[in-house]
Amino acid sequence: MTSLQQIYEVGQLIDTNALGYSARVARATHWVSGQDVALKVLRLEHLQDAKVWKQFAIESYLLDMLRDTSAIVKMVDYGYISDLDHEIPSDGEIISCNGQLKQFGQEMPSRMSGGWRPYIALELLPAENNLLNLARGADGDGRRPLRLPTEEGLSLAMQFCEFLLTAHAREVVYWDHKPEHVYWDGSRLRLIDLNVSRFLTPDLGERVKVAEKAKDLRYMLMGALYTGFTGHDFRFQNQPPQPTPSSPHTVEHRFNGLSHLDFSTEEAMLPGLGELINETLKQNSKITVEKFLDRLRQLAATMGWDAGYPVSEEARAARREIQQGLSALRQAQENLSKARQHFLSARALNPADPESERLYREASEFYQRRVLP
Repeated sequence: MTSLQQIYEVGQLIDTNALGYSARVARATHWVSGQDVALKVLRLEHLQDAKVWKQFAIESYLLDMLRDTSAIVKMVDYGYISDLDHEIPSDGEIISCNGQLKQFGQEMPSRMSGGWRPYIALELLPAENNLLNLARGADGDGRRPLRLPTEEGLSLAMQFCEFLLTAHAREVVYWDHKPEHVYWDGSRLRLIDLNVSRFLTPDLGERVKVAEKAKDLRYMLMGALYTGFTGHDFRFQNQPPQPTPSSPHTVEHRFNGLSHLDFSTEEAMLPGLGELINETLKQNSKITVEKFLDRLRQLAATMGWDAGYPVSEEARAARREIQQGLSALRQAQENLSKARQHFLSARALNPADPESERLYREASEFYQRRVLP
C-alpha cells in the first residue's frame, strides 16, 4: 500500500467561503504532478451515507466529461484515503485511481464498507479571483460592494452562456450557481464544485430536460451574473454573506419564488440588460440560453463589441478607450495597494513615527473608494 504522505502533503482547510455539504476541502501539494491542489475529501459524518458517496462518483464523472471545456476546474487525481481520525487527512494509506475513472466507481461499495473515504484533487484556483471575494473587495473591508466593469461583466456572461450551451448539449446541468463557485481573472471564467450538478438521463423525457436547462439559466442569472453586474448577492440583500453548505435539496430552495432582481441601484448599468435578465426570469419565459446569449450580443454591440451585430466606428473606438482605461486604472490600484503595504511595513519598523500611520490610513481610505474589484 502507498502512504498518504507519498502522494500528498496536506495543508489547511480552504473552504470557509464555500462550505460543502458532502466534503471538506484543503490545500495540498500533489507530489506526482508537483502542483498545489484543492483536495476534496468526504466529510466524516457521511461515511455511511450512500447518497453522498454517489455524489463523488457523479462529480468525478462530470468533471471528466467536461474536461475539454475551458470553464470547468481541472481534475488532477481521485481515489480513496484510509484516515478516518482527522477531518483533514494527515496519515494512513491512499489509493490513487488517477486515469482509471471506471475503477474509481467500481470500488466505491467495497471502499465504503472497508473503512475508506473518497477524495478528488482539483486544480487550485487563486482565492483573490473568486467572485465573492471580488465583490467584497478581496483585501478591502467589504463595506462597499464592488461590481465588475460592464466590459468584463459582458465577457463573463457570454462565457458562462457558452459553457451552459456546451454542458446542456451533453445533457449536463450545473445548477449550483453562487459567487463562491465562480472565478474571474479579468478575462477568463472558471467554475468549481459539480457535486450537485446533474446528468439528464434519457428516461427523463424531453420536456423535463428542457425545464431543467431553463432552470440552469435562471439560476446562473440569479446566483452569478447578478453579483457580477451589481456586486450584491441576491441571497443576502444588505446583509453580509454567511456561507452555508450546499446540497441537492437546498439548491432549488435557494432560487424558488424569485422572478425579479433589483437593478435600481445601478445607475450606470448597460441599458436593456436588467430588463433582459428579468424578462428571462419570468416563470413562463421562452428565452433559452441560445436566445439570451444572442440578445446579450446585441446589447454588447452597442458597447463596441464585434459580436455578430452591426457596430458603429464610434462605439468600437470608445470600447478601445475603455479597455485601455481599465488597464491603466487596474495598474494604478495595484500600485496603491503596494503603497499601503510599504506604509504598513514602515509603521511596524518605526512605531514612533506618526507619518507612516497617517499615510497608511489615508492610502487605505483612498483604496476603499476604488472602482474595480
